Amino acid sequence: MKALIHYTLRHAQTVFVLILFLAIAGIYAYATLPREAAPDISIPVVVVSTPYFGVSPSDIETLVTQPLERELKELKDVEEMSSTSAEGISIITI
Repeated sequence: MKALIHYTLRHAQTVFVLILFLAIAGIYAYATLPREAAPDISIPVVVVSTPYFGVSPSDIETLVTQPLERELKELKDVEEMSSTSAEGISIITI
């Protein structure tokens, strides 16, 4: 480790040029990276949250969650679905 420190101190100009070259190369690489303004991103998960205040979890299940699940199962490309019914809310994750 001491040898490296002594070498860099003895050859400061070489080290400075090397660091400058690496910095310029990094800036050039960043500037030439291909970018898109609005890339197409597919989000594989959808969460359907349905509030129904003042209703018990069992009523939410029968009145909201089950009918929504039946309709959502008919969508194409649905691979997996899970649901949660709680006090005043139904949450379905597709």
